[in-house]
Amino acid sequence: MIVNAVAAASVTVVGVLDFLAPALSVLPRVVYSATAVLLCLMLISAIAPALAIRLISAAGFGARLPSSGPLWRRPAWQIALAMLIGVTVLGFVSVAKASQGGLIASSVPAARSLQESLLGLRQGVADIGRGVDAANGKLDTLVADARDPQRELVSRGYSVDGSGLMRAFKLSDKKAVGLFVAIGYRVDWEGPLAVLLNGDQPWDGDLVALLPRSMFDNAKACDSQGYILVAEGKPPVAERLAAFKRLCDPARVMAGTEQAIMRDASIAPLSDSQRRRQEARVANLALLRQ
Repeated sequence: MIVNAVAAASVTVVGVLDFLAPALSVLPRVVYSATAVLLCLMLISAIAPALAIRLISAAGFGARLPSSGPLWRRPAWQIALAMLIGVTVLGFVSVAKASQGGLIASSVPAARSLQESLLGLRQGVADIGRGVDAANGKLDTLVADARDPQRELVSRGYSVDGSGLMRAFKLSDKKAVGLFVAIGYRVDWEGPLAVLLNGDQPWDGDLVALLPRSMFDNAKACDSQGYILVAEGKPPVAERLAAFKRLCDPARVMAGTEQAIMRDASIAPLSDSQRRRQEARVANLALLRQ
């Protein structure tokens, strides 16, 4: 039973390795080289037992000469040697015919067809795996781009400058405004703030709340706003002035408004529009002082 089991296992392993020979380039050579080395060691142990004992002892293992006669006369040694010879010979023949599909496939056309089908399926799975990896790589790139605020702004059609920010204000695009904030954009001229406070778009308090004061740190970002805010503003005036006060230093605007009110006191209103502007300046200054 033991001999039969070992023989069956050996034949199975050799057969499997032979069948997979086109896909396995190194493993069969390693296995059959190991069986060849073991075969040589068994022959040395039978022909020159003293040498074998010295080699075994040098490797750190204990060994002694057999007391029941020469090793080559033992049935177990003979059977093991025969199996090793068979496995090694068949194995190297299989390796030699690997380019033809192996020993079995090169001899049996039906086996060759089955082998090509199975290995072709394996190749197809590998190709699918590579395709999935490539798709995942592209998806990772898209996700990375989506997490890059500057690239996302460009993909949404905005230039990363004051003109792009003005366009976001005009369109009331809170997502784009949030992206400008995320990249730390700094306004360097008065255009964006003029559009925000006096543009034709409806007032959006939620959009304005997204803007940090640091975005308008540059003194040029708040230039000319005094001339705009000293006149009659668009509703809601109080919210617009509060936003300006939060984003800019209102000192210059307040000083300009005070001077305009002093000039108004010496000039009588000439028309209803002039009178409304004079009243607006007084109301604006009161709101800025709050």
